[in-house]
Amino acid sequence: MGKRHLENCVLYTTHEPCPMCTSAAIFARMSGIVYGAKKEDMRDYGEKYGNNDYSWRIIDIPTSLILEKGNPKLFLIEEFMREECKRLFYCSKK
Repeated sequence: MGKRHLENCVLYTTHEPCPMCTSAAIFARMSGIVYGAKKEDMRDYGEKYGNNDYSWRIIDIPTSLILEKGNPKLFLIEEFMREECKRLFYCSKK
């Protein structure tokens, strides 16, 4: 887009964004974040199926907490199509 700020843009993701991605959305002055599966969903999947391939990616700081402390204030829609997003974990199962 050729610019630093992404006003009027929204980050859509199948999984709750990590603290770094959430912070990047704030720094870019995006409008908001929409995500499906929660970080707990990925952790639970790993515990249930013994797949810890992505356990290093879980940082236990919720997106909502980071947004609450950030400026500008972004809107947040959590668990959008959560069940559909959780099914994607099974697609990558070896």
